[in-house]
Amino acid sequence: MERHGSPLFYKLLDEMAETHNRKSHDYASNENPYGNYHFAGQVATLFVHSPQDAGFAGRIAEKIYRLANLEGGQKTAKNESIEDTEVDIVTICALWMADRRNRRLTQNKVSYGRFVGESHEIRDAFLSQANLMTPNDLTVAYEMIGSLLRKGMGDSTTRDRQIESEQSDKV
Repeated sequence: MERHGSPLFYKLLDEMAETHNRKSHDYASNENPYGNYHFAGQVATLFVHSPQDAGFAGRIAEKIYRLANLEGGQKTAKNESIEDTEVDIVTICALWMADRRNRRLTQNKVSYGRFVGESHEIRDAFLSQANLMTPNDLTVAYEMIGSLLRKGMGDSTTRDRQIESEQSDKV
C-alpha cells in the first residue's frame, strides 16, 4: 500500500502501535482493551469532590488493574516487572500522602491567621501539627484554645469542667 504524506508521521505511528501493543499486553486484554481506563475512571469517581485525589486514585487503579490482568491471565509481563508495578503503587501512595498533607497544611495556614495576637508558643504549636489535622480538627482545636484563652486558665478543676462542657456541646 502506497502511503502519501510525511514518512516521519508514519514512522511515529508505527512506533506508537508497537508501544501500544507491548503495553496493552500488560494492562488490558483483547476482550476488554479499555478495561484499565474504565476501572481507573470508576475508582477516580470515588473522589469526585477532589480532582487532586481522583488523579492519584486513578493512577493507583491502573496499576492494580495491571497486576490483576497479568496474574489473573497468568501472563508474563512484557513491559515492566510485577515488582516494578508494586513499587509504583507504593510510590504513588506515598506521593498522594505527601500531596494531601501539603494541601492540608496550605489550607490550615489560613486557620493559623486566627491566632494573630496570641503567643508565639500557641501559634507555633498549632502550625507544627497543622499538616496532620483536617480542617475540621483545626476548627475545633482553635475554638477550644480560643475559649481557654478568653476565659483565662483558672484553676485546673474549673478548666477541666469548661473543656468537658465545650466538648459535649460539640457532640
